[in-house]
Amino acid sequence: MNFGEFLITGFEGKAVSKTLKRLILKHNLFGVILFSRNFESAGQIQTLCRDLQELKQRVSSSPLLIAIDYEGGFVSRFPQAIPWLPSAASQGKSGKPPWTRDFYRENAMHLKALGINCNFAPVLDIPASKDHNIGIRSFSLSAKEVCLFGKAAITGIHEGGVLACGKHFPGLGRTKSDPHFSLPVVSESLATFKRCALIPFREGIKAGL
Repeated sequence: MNFGEFLITGFEGKAVSKTLKRLILKHNLFGVILFSRNFESAGQIQTLCRDLQELKQRVSSSPLLIAIDYEGGFVSRFPQAIPWLPSAASQGKSGKPPWTRDFYRENAMHLKALGINCNFAPVLDIPASKDHNIGIRSFSLSAKEVCLFGKAAITGIHEGGVLACGKHFPGLGRTKSDPHFSLPVVSESLATFKRCALIPFREGIKAGL
């Protein structure tokens, strides 16, 4: 088994570099994730994705996973090429899960047209308070509401022809540190964890996550 088959990597630049090409061809890289730094135009992203898939086809019958973080709100990597998607919090406040399904379906269709086949969304974390660092990236402070809107988002993403990948991790909303800077610790009991933080992820898996 080649180690590249277990990796999703980001990369610099707006075209396939020699290093990235080598990772795909020599190590059968599983996938890549695109960020704003990789974007110049819709046409450029389409070319980049096509070039990546052509390389992957030389070493595997499976396509390369080409992922992006497109949650909506301020986590929107290519706003110049894809219509704006409301933040999860504003969607939750609307009380309209069918709207969420429609929002993410349309978004997925745009992502697919660019050559992207996986969206790292929706956020299924349940913040302990409105001041938690997850903030407006979560649908609600309620496990029930996060489940409801999370499943609507997952359904919409799949209907748009893209894979949904929920995030970040059960319990993250109850931690006090930002994992970008330090290791978070979940201190609540296992029973509480199962009653709250774990539920949206379990329900998301049932919805085909």
